[in-house]
Amino acid sequence: MIVVRAIAYSGRPDWQDLLRKFAGRMPERQAMIGKYLSGKSPTLDQLAIAPSPSALDRLREHMRIDAVWGKRERKAVLEPSPEVLDILWGYYFATGSYGPIMRIVAMLPWSADGDDVERLTIGSMAKFTLASNATRDSDLLMLLKGASKARNQPKETVAALKEVTDAAETVEIARIRKQAVAAIDELRRKGPAYRRSASWWAFVGQSAIAGGCIAAAATGHVEFGLPCVVGGATVSGVTNYIASQP
Repeated sequence: MIVVRAIAYSGRPDWQDLLRKFAGRMPERQAMIGKYLSGKSPTLDQLAIAPSPSALDRLREHMRIDAVWGKRERKAVLEPSPEVLDILWGYYFATGSYGPIMRIVAMLPWSADGDDVERLTIGSMAKFTLASNATRDSDLLMLLKGASKARNQPKETVAALKEVTDAAETVEIARIRKQAVAAIDELRRKGPAYRRSASWWAFVGQSAIAGGCIAAAATGHVEFGLPCVVGGATVSGVTNYIASQP
């Protein structure tokens, strides 16, 4: 398994030819090799680090009806995980290439994710390992400082990078670990932030509709009665639906 994945993740232009060449020596890995060659299993180049979804994105995802629109065929992508993080660090230590480091840096915004424990954990691991290794690697520290000043860098990434470089320079990486543990523990105890805010949005939505209904009644517009009833039920239903989702 390690040899197959190493070849597929190598980034060599001829990695597929290499897999075919050594396939005969690994008969027990034919299924795995076949998936990489057919594109069903993603390579390291297909690592996709998506931003944390907004409340609107989550609503759209929950309300998508595949039966009506049909299921969309998704392209195979490699999603961040602790294993992928280890692979990126191994790639850096073996080659000295900064490419893997920048991919780890791209995971930093996840360290502030208040809705998903897995994202928060992976982002926190990325943050801690960057700080830990930067305390012993001056070139890595300089790279991270330069990355924090890049113009196209998202503000969430810049903020996390400043925490990483500060911790590395002062050798206070334990602080990052404690913050990460506390954040993960809070998320597990209280649940996702978007669910905790569902009651607030219910209040806002229902209050806005109620205000409109009162105004309509005061001005004698009885014809607005049905929309008020339906609207109120819709807001309550959507809010309750969001709050009930995992």
